[in-house]
Amino acid sequence: MKRSAFVLLAVLAGYLPFCPSAPAEAVDTPSAGLYRSITQREEGVISRTAVMALRSIVQARADIHQKMLEKARHDLNEATLLMETIRSDLSTAVARNRIWIARTHLEYETAQRVMGDLPPIFSALRDIEEYFPTDKAKRHIDNAKRYLEKGENKGAERELLLADNELVVVEVELPLAKAETYVTRAKEYLARNDVKKADEALKVAEEKAQAVSFGMESSLQRAQSSFWRASRSYAAGKLAEARTYIEQARTYLEKAAKTGNVKGKEEVGTLSRSVTELEQKLDKRDKAAESALASAWNKSRALAERESEYLAARWEEAETTLSADDDLIEAKLHVSYGETYQVITREPTKASEELDRAAVYLDKAMKSSLLDQATVKRIGAIRKEVTSLREAPEQSDEAWEDRYDQIKDEINSLLRQV
Repeated sequence: MKRSAFVLLAVLAGYLPFCPSAPAEAVDTPSAGLYRSITQREEGVISRTAVMALRSIVQARADIHQKMLEKARHDLNEATLLMETIRSDLSTAVARNRIWIARTHLEYETAQRVMGDLPPIFSALRDIEEYFPTDKAKRHIDNAKRYLEKGENKGAERELLLADNELVVVEVELPLAKAETYVTRAKEYLARNDVKKADEALKVAEEKAQAVSFGMESSLQRAQSSFWRASRSYAAGKLAEARTYIEQARTYLEKAAKTGNVKGKEEVGTLSRSVTELEQKLDKRDKAAESALASAWNKSRALAERESEYLAARWEEAETTLSADDDLIEAKLHVSYGETYQVITREPTKASEELDRAAVYLDKAMKSSLLDQATVKRIGAIRKEVTSLREAPEQSDEAWEDRYDQIKDEINSLLRQV
């Protein structure tokens, strides 16, 4: 009964007529307000459900201190259910579930049968493309289709996975995944009656659950969304709308540069200052305007992901000596910047410089005494691939873009592991 009530409250939260903490849902005009990768309705549901999950975690800790371990287990099950509700309520969930179906079908269906799963994926992507970047996901689905036509299931599986990775709502899902990890650990400790370690794990889970709401308020995330809307408006010939979104992005970047932590402030400030040059290119209808806009979006996305990854790793970013996970986060940022310069703006010298920086951070990560040899070997393989990209920075076709995506995917995988 209690579990059903919790889920019902979480679902109904998105449909209540009054919600003082969330403004009315934005309409499709720049004057309606500032944009983000999460809709207004979603933000309200996520915030309320995250608080309910946090309450269950806090209650479980109280149960542990009162030696009511069975009740603590029950409350942790409620927290898990609520966190699953958050993920399933994201607008990207339909497309990601469709991709999951296709990937699962690959295990036992024919390639021809799996191709029938692709049109619904494209339809789900079209439903969210107005406010969530879907271009790369679509490209990977197209690549999966080509592999399936040739009967190459392994290649199709890889492309479907890359498409799925493009649909992660990082500001929500990264801290959420960390919170779930620590709740699971707490359950395991409780199963062994190790109440001290269970309480320690839940203390961390509390911080991660709080970070879910914090991530949605990120200025960098909102700058990224504004650049995306600007890109779509400009491509549609709506210059005035594009300018409005770019101005919104500038506002968010200026705020991020003032309020963010030390790491990344320089990159945020540089991107903020480049907006004026971007606006000038748009006004002149410079042929480089489109690539400059794409570059601004790609950089803002890389910085926003970086911020979310630090948030998922810890509640407040520590200004201390970089550890292994920090080195991987920094390496991924510079790989993303390298991709921007190599694939989008065609600046091979700058691309090489960014890849060199990525290699330095990967070298640092491999020296960590906390990593086992298997992980060090995986990092070494990533560094080898980065070096390979460094040797041909003038290449900029889709195959090269795919290589960047695969490197970032491998770093993501390591970050979840570390």
